[in-house]
Amino acid sequence: MRELYSLLEHRPPFLFLDRLIELEHGVYAKGVKNISINEPFFSGHFPRQPIMPGALIMEAAAQLCAVVMAKAEEEPDKLPVLIKVEMMKFLKPVVPGDRLVLEARLLSHTLSLSKFSVEGLVEGNKVTSGILVFSYI
Repeated sequence: MRELYSLLEHRPPFLFLDRLIELEHGVYAKGVKNISINEPFFSGHFPRQPIMPGALIMEAAAQLCAVVMAKAEEEPDKLPVLIKVEMMKFLKPVVPGDRLVLEARLLSHTLSLSKFSVEGLVEGNKVTSGILVFSYI
């Protein structure tokens, strides 16, 4: 967690990564979100059949992208913000007890934009994939 705190501005309850497995600054990262029934969003999504909201899966992937960009930015005081989502697919539900393994790979980078390919897996099976684009503020 210390490493994540040093690389991200996010903090609980809006930090959706539990561990960083692999990191190549400016290129690639792999991280984990352990899905617990104690997550606050499960009380309303959905109480009888809890499913992690796709928007939060996407947010976890976006946070992993921010980890890749940390220390790789030309202007370290700039904050990366998600501005565009392309071809995002949610293939299977992510539920309590799952270990969501996320991967983010930089596809292109300019001074103003960074584009990433992201993928999420549970037990080796792809549950989500897409493209996330960031700008800097």
